Amino acid sequence: MFLWTKEFSVGVKELDQQHQHLFDLLNSLVVAVEKGESLVELMLLLDGVSNYNLYHLSSEEEYMKRLDCESQDHLSAHAWYRKNAKQRINGVRENLRAGILKAPELHEVIMFVGSWHVEHIFKVDKTYTACFNDHGLV
Repeated sequence: MFLWTKEFSVGVKELDQQHQHLFDLLNSLVVAVEKGESLVELMLLLDGVSNYNLYHLSSEEEYMKRLDCESQDHLSAHAWYRKNAKQRINGVRENLRAGILKAPELHEVIMFVGSWHVEHIFKVDKTYTACFNDHGLV
């Protein structure tokens, strides 16, 4: 499970809320896997995580561009994540559709997504705090 604490705050309320929501979505997927929810339910939750990730990363990038706070390292990290997450999530989707998915495979994807975001928040997202705050985004 992914527990949000104040140490995750990037100093921007909207983005903190998005990070919190992403953790909630991941945790819902963990619970669904552990309860043995239907393949349809698992697919819906997995799609929810995937779609929300894309929305969140786009939100960050839009603020970086609009506020002139762009960082090539940050954008490259997002591009790497999108590519790798897409490959992993698509593989899980295919196995869900085929009815051959095993719980460890879903847990691996959940851990990939969650762990990447935890590390990304601490090492990369926090680097935009000062720039965003200087432009009035708090």
